[in-house]
Amino acid sequence: MADAAIEVFRADAEDAEGIARVHGRARAKAYADLDVAQRGREPLPAERVELWRDLLGRDDDRAFTIVAEDGGEAVGFCSVSTESRDPDAPDGTGEIAALYVDPERWGGGIGAALMTQAVADLREAGCAAATLWVLAENAPAIRFYARFGFAPDGLGGPDPQTGRPKARLHATLTS
Repeated sequence: MADAAIEVFRADAEDAEGIARVHGRARAKAYADLDVAQRGREPLPAERVELWRDLLGRDDDRAFTIVAEDGGEAVGFCSVSTESRDPDAPDGTGEIAALYVDPERWGGGIGAALMTQAVADLREAGCAAATLWVLAENAPAIRFYARFGFAPDGLGGPDPQTGRPKARLHATLTS
């Protein structure tokens, strides 16, 4: 369970530095087994902050990021869209576009707190379903998302950055 001090809220451009730090640390850990040719060049820290500042400045009710903070420090984030990017997704399908937690905080309930808020936000926006993409070999992530009703829907393909197989997970959000 997440620590009681964890706050989860809608991010804005002021959260860019913390989110960029979490993003960089989590990606470095998650893709540590890949060389640069496989994962692509990672942005420099200052570049990543600017990318996030730009993204967060464009957030609206259709696409936004929520952040988890502990003592004012970002420890995780989740990017959400009320409109899936998948061309075959029916109207009313949202998407969890990204979920990252600082590797030093993995297993502490931060991801669950973020997913709980993300699913609530999608329901509030009127989404009847949601999708997300995960590396097919990432069994712990697939088990994690299953706790929120997500299951593979049979669609997959190569990750555009790494070439590794990905699987799409789907959840019905209405009861």
